[in-house]
Amino acid sequence: MTGPVRVLHLDDNSDDAQLIALALESEEENFPSVLTYVRTREEYLSALDRRDFDIILSDYRMAGFDGDQALEAAREKCPDIPFIMVTGEMGEERAVQTLQRGATDYVLKSRIFRLVPAVRRALHEAGEHRVIQEAARALNQSEQRLRAIFESVGVGILEIDASERILAANDRICQTLGYTREELLGMSLRELTAPQDREESDNVNADVREGRYDTLAYEKRYLKRDNQLLWAHVTVSAIRDSRGAYVRSVGTIEDISERKLLERKIGDIARLPDENPSPVLRVSPDGWIQYANRASDPLLAAWRSHVGGMVPGEIRDAVRIALRSNVPQAITYSLSESTYSIDFAPVLTRNYVNLYARNITELERAEQAALLAQKQRSDILESIQDPFFALDSSWHFTFVNEKAQHLWWKKPVDMVGRSIWEIFPEPIGGTAYEDLRRSMVDRQVRHIETLSQSADTWFELHVYPTSDGGLAVTYRDIDARRKLEEALSIERATLQTACSRMSSRSSHAF
Repeated sequence: MTGPVRVLHLDDNSDDAQLIALALESEEENFPSVLTYVRTREEYLSALDRRDFDIILSDYRMAGFDGDQALEAAREKCPDIPFIMVTGEMGEERAVQTLQRGATDYVLKSRIFRLVPAVRRALHEAGEHRVIQEAARALNQSEQRLRAIFESVGVGILEIDASERILAANDRICQTLGYTREELLGMSLRELTAPQDREESDNVNADVREGRYDTLAYEKRYLKRDNQLLWAHVTVSAIRDSRGAYVRSVGTIEDISERKLLERKIGDIARLPDENPSPVLRVSPDGWIQYANRASDPLLAAWRSHVGGMVPGEIRDAVRIALRSNVPQAITYSLSESTYSIDFAPVLTRNYVNLYARNITELERAEQAALLAQKQRSDILESIQDPFFALDSSWHFTFVNEKAQHLWWKKPVDMVGRSIWEIFPEPIGGTAYEDLRRSMVDRQVRHIETLSQSADTWFELHVYPTSDGGLAVTYRDIDARRKLEEALSIERATLQTACSRMSSRSSHAF
């Protein structure tokens, strides 16, 4: 914060107001401030409307207007401004209630030396809260961009977890397979895969998941809802966290049923190859180009070749493999500005291979955009300095930052996709459990202080509802602060007992 701290002080006692002013002035050199003092409800509400201050200090007991009413008005008009109750006396129960209603802290006038440290801490926490809100807004925008890309690309997209359960599906794949999104979520990928292709599908996903390949492309058959087969060209990529640990896989699914039908009618296609809008070539076992249609010109130019010339070594190797195995091959081939998917169909009776190429540049860009949006979201969340995690509407972890991982000694793969109550059953039935459930239902921001029985440590939780129906939660260790407050409470009780005894002795003396 630049410039002096702007303080709004509500108190109907001018002597107490002077006490507050002196406490702030005593720290003027290290903590410059500008104090606005108001005495009445009307003056206070008018000041709230102006919003020209950084923090609010309020007495609790005042004539015709109390601290609870002042706090309620502040939460309504300027909920992002920290509020500290400064009062002559306040029992522990009342203090807890005040904090639960939204006060940032409270300071007793008899311990006015705590005021400036309390103000510093409140302003620091408010700044952190603003950072979290800005991160949440940026996250929401990133999610909206990702969702727009996810839904607008012209191919189907599925996200699966380590057990190959479907986590997300876009509209295109729902339309292609004939399922609703709700039906697909939670299904196993094997249920959608034709039995004859399940082994290959499992192997491809395992290779990507276990890091043997970053991306793999292949063809497989899916079972549609009406039990019809659908041929698809599938590209599978892994999403990993900053440490390289697997999080989930993303698969893009392009319906190639029509292409397969055309391949079965290859004789017809061969008679009219120049009408095909995609490149079609015929290559000998040694790599000589025997034929190329007009759509092949960009490939021939990039290869610096022609009909009667040679194909590049990578293409020649794929031709030989296709002829030797008598099994169609498929590769992804990148040029300077374009990317092609090339299918190799061996014709053993004529001893050549037909090449069918498709320009998939836009598809690759869409995949890269989706991965970039995912990384941007992860980078935003990892920038939060406190332990942070996000839950979906079913209480499953969707994100756990590095701070939280270190605190819990758990890996993301052991948490993301699992229920918080399965991993941490301890809070069930407690106040933190109930507060989290209320925030999930009423979509209200909550600040919770709870004691972890297993760690014997007090934690402060800040709970923020998210746009997808879930919750974002940050938390911090406040055990030292709570123990200090307990010690001060015991000290205060001891002092009161001692004062009572001295008073009793004085009365007996007379």
